[in-house]
Amino acid sequence: MVEHRNPQVPVVLREAIAIVQSREEEEALREIALTFCTEFLQSPSILSTVTKSDLQEHLMEWTRDNNPAIRRLCLQGLASVLFWPGKGQLLRAQLPGTIAMFCATDARTVLEAMTEAADAIYLLAGEGLGSISQDMAASLRPLIDHERGSVRSAAISLLGTMLSGVKDPDKPAVQQELTSCLLPLLLHLADEEQSVILVSAALGISREQSTRVPWAPPVSRAPAQPGPLGTCRGHRGGPLGSDPLGSQSSLPPIGNKGQEPPLAGRAGAQGAGRRGRAPDAPSLSEVPRSPLVLQSCKVTLFRCAVFLGWANRKSLFCSLAWDGSSQLLPCVGKCLMENNERNVPRLLFQALAYLESSQLSIRHSAALFIGETIHHFVYLLAETVSADGIYRLCEAFQEVPLRSDRTTAIVLNEHFKWLQKLANLVWGAF
Repeated sequence: MVEHRNPQVPVVLREAIAIVQSREEEEALREIALTFCTEFLQSPSILSTVTKSDLQEHLMEWTRDNNPAIRRLCLQGLASVLFWPGKGQLLRAQLPGTIAMFCATDARTVLEAMTEAADAIYLLAGEGLGSISQDMAASLRPLIDHERGSVRSAAISLLGTMLSGVKDPDKPAVQQELTSCLLPLLLHLADEEQSVILVSAALGISREQSTRVPWAPPVSRAPAQPGPLGTCRGHRGGPLGSDPLGSQSSLPPIGNKGQEPPLAGRAGAQGAGRRGRAPDAPSLSEVPRSPLVLQSCKVTLFRCAVFLGWANRKSLFCSLAWDGSSQLLPCVGKCLMENNERNVPRLLFQALAYLESSQLSIRHSAALFIGETIHHFVYLLAETVSADGIYRLCEAFQEVPLRSDRTTAIVLNEHFKWLQKLANLVWGAF
């Protein structure tokens, strides 16, 4: 009808608008009527029936409809050539309300809102999201850890899609928000929605396995020779100005060199039967498998690498594309740390929260990340972590194994000596 300039278009349009406005019609019929409306926006004769301002008013009103299909069709209508060149402003005006729906308690509502946001980004067609992109990134961050796997997957995918709509003036603000998403994306490569991961293979329960996993490259500079509580200046850096990195509190050093870690000997015989300890990880035959979260993490992590200008993106791409679960987390983690050395303290303390994750595989990954980060960046951390930060790390290494599973306890126990070294270096500076 549109292509052949059918004279009945104005009449059908009026009927379609009346059906969409009616609250008594079936929702399926309203959706069909609005589909006709959006298609008729391409007709040259449409403005002979209704003005452009009236059409815009109708569409803006329907974007607040309770039916998500109606709202999505309205976005397509606002992106019509009829509203060029102002379509970008119209579409961006819908995003604050859509982003507010990310906080809904109903998972279905959240998923619908993220779908609408993805549609808006697509329909903007390169015009850019503007300053709202920072708010979107901040709102998506907690959804990466949502209890529903479908919500986690959608949030991770939308985060990657959002990066395509960020223009140069907005990049610095978005980069700052994106940094807080990097560790969650890394740890969710071990998400139980795709597999309750192979921690015995990927993380290593034994001493030999755990010491082979290179989350970060060894410090290449030769450190100064400290005394019993000596200092080292192997890296540039200073306090980050936020707790726990910026405050100073009174905390005694953690033991002396050679002191047995507090968990030694307890995680074995007593650990398995300790009251309150969570059960060990299930066998691989018990693990449910669904690749949604894993694939979303892979794609979004690479988009983040491109957006942030990481080095060695070719190696990262190969790892994401081909590595199995036992190599994927260590390789991607190494690339993350190599390109975020100035954010190492922030990433370390961010990982502490994941020691309490409900997912075994994420707890194990977080424990290994924390241990390997302290190991490989001990001298950098000695310059940036405060005494209060050391206290928090010590508390995690001592308290988490008492209420967590055996594998987490063993991983933390294996790396406790590096925390002792860090504590001695920090207190040697006072």
